[in-house]
Amino acid sequence: VPNTNGLQITDVVTIELGIGKKSTGGETGVIKLGLYGNDCPASVAQMVTLCSSGIITSSKLMLEEGYGAVSAPVQLNQGGALNMLYPNQRLDFGVSSQSVSYAKAKRLNKAGDDFVPQSRPSNKDVDVIYAEPMVRKHDVAGLLSLAKNGIGYGGSGFESEDEAYGSAFEITAAGVPAMDNE
Repeated sequence: VPNTNGLQITDVVTIELGIGKKSTGGETGVIKLGLYGNDCPASVAQMVTLCSSGIITSSKLMLEEGYGAVSAPVQLNQGGALNMLYPNQRLDFGVSSQSVSYAKAKRLNKAGDDFVPQSRPSNKDVDVIYAEPMVRKHDVAGLLSLAKNGIGYGGSGFESEDEAYGSAFEITAAGVPAMDNE
């Protein structure tokens, strides 16, 4: 997307998309997204974390089964998917179920009763992200858009903790001015 607003791309995340199964002739493609880290640093940090090491909001001991419970970071490359396609408007991406993603990563039928999903980010993180400005209007295709409160707060807001990251971010497929008010 051409930048005519003087915004500087500070970070780039790469998302590999798979369509169908590789074993049956499925295809893969790559999307690279430039992020404006000087203008919205907390949102960019959250997106970079989702696309790399994963978002962790619980105790690190849970990741090591230290409390008799298990958890895993929320990562786009572990269970992330294109969850909703709004034709000629936007594409909605996220991790629709943390427990299903965990089970698949561990090659289990299900996550088990000891699995605890990552909760939504804390109010402190939400306040910082909420205060960041919207740096571009949603007037062209190819723009990344996060919920006003950040990743973990998309969708209806009534999702369970397991489904909290189901609508993590959207990419515009055309100019969608209505997104400026969401």
